Amino acid sequence: MAFKKLTIEEQLREERRRNMRLQLELGTQMEAVKAAARQVVVLDEMTEEEMESILTLYEEYVPGRENKYKKDEVFHWGGKLYITKKEHKSEYWYKPEEIASLYDTFFHKDEEVEVITDWIEGRWYQPGDKCIGKDGKIYESIYDGNNVWEPTSYLRAWKLVEDQGGGE
Repeated sequence: MAFKKLTIEEQLREERRRNMRLQLELGTQMEAVKAAARQVVVLDEMTEEEMESILTLYEEYVPGRENKYKKDEVFHWGGKLYITKKEHKSEYWYKPEEIASLYDTFFHKDEEVEVITDWIEGRWYQPGDKCIGKDGKIYESIYDGNNVWEPTSYLRAWKLVEDQGGGE
C-alpha cells in the first residue's frame, strides 16, 4: 500500500472537509434533539419561565418566508407560540397576533385548550367528541355508541357546534 504525502494546503483542505462533515452531523443531531423535545413538552403544566425557555425549540416566524407555512405548523413570535390554521405563504405585513384567520395562539396560560382535529376515517367517536367535518365546520358526536360516520354524510349522528363564521 502506497502512502501519499499531503502538502499543507491539501491537509488544510482535508481538515476543512472533515470539520464540515462534523458540523453537518452535529446540526442533524441538534435538530433530532429539538424534535424529540417538542414531542414531550407538556404546555399546560409550564410556568412562564419554562415557556420562554422552550421557544427556541421552534422556528421563529418569518414574514414573507419563501416556503409556505403548513397547516398546524408551530412557530414562535413576540415571545409566544403560534400554530397555523391552514397552509399559506406569509406576506411581509402578516403579524400572527393580528390575523386570526391564519394563526392561533398555541399556548393559553390561563385557559384550557381544546384541540379539535379533522374527522379521521376509522376512528370511533363517542358522544361529546368533536371533530372538523369535510365542510370545515365543527361537529359534536351525539350518537350513542361508536360513531364512525363523517359528519356531513350522516347528520343524525352529529350536532353542528360551530360554522366557519364562528356562530352557533
